[in-house]
Amino acid sequence: MKKQGGQDIIEFTLMVPLFMAFLVGIALFGLYFSDWVTYNNLARSMAREAAVATASTEKVDSQIDKVVRNPSFDTIKRDYVKAYSGVTTHMYLLNADSINISIVDNKKQEVSDTEKADEDLRPYSVRVELNLSKNSDDAGFLLGVKNLRIIIPDSMNIIYYMYAENDPRNQSIQS
Repeated sequence: MKKQGGQDIIEFTLMVPLFMAFLVGIALFGLYFSDWVTYNNLARSMAREAAVATASTEKVDSQIDKVVRNPSFDTIKRDYVKAYSGVTTHMYLLNADSINISIVDNKKQEVSDTEKADEDLRPYSVRVELNLSKNSDDAGFLLGVKNLRIIIPDSMNIIYYMYAENDPRNQSIQS
């Protein structure tokens, strides 16, 4: 029995790195999942605000009606980027260029604001796309992860659809 005196120290030194890697993996997954949930909520909230934004039509010329929104999609994007700038773990960065808000038909094809309503393509919906890129700033926790060679996906893409209830093209056509 006296010959096994150092066995527990050897086992401990072999298991600690594996245990630490396991803990770091759990922490990273938690950070990634936190960003994913936060950005999904952001996309849903943006889509909801864009869907209920007051919209009306105005004549561009004698043939074309243009849908005008108040607030505009650009205003919604700017407000959300400002509000969410410090909310996430910063594994992925949100900026105005990473957000695309558009109106789509029931075939998920983007529709311009001057396009007329087509009965077969109703209902029109708001699509919010978040194309987020990984934070390239080598500061803090992410630097340690980089040195451990743990792979974090380079991008996070989130798409959310919501019925555009105030879009004039969704209103019944008056004869």
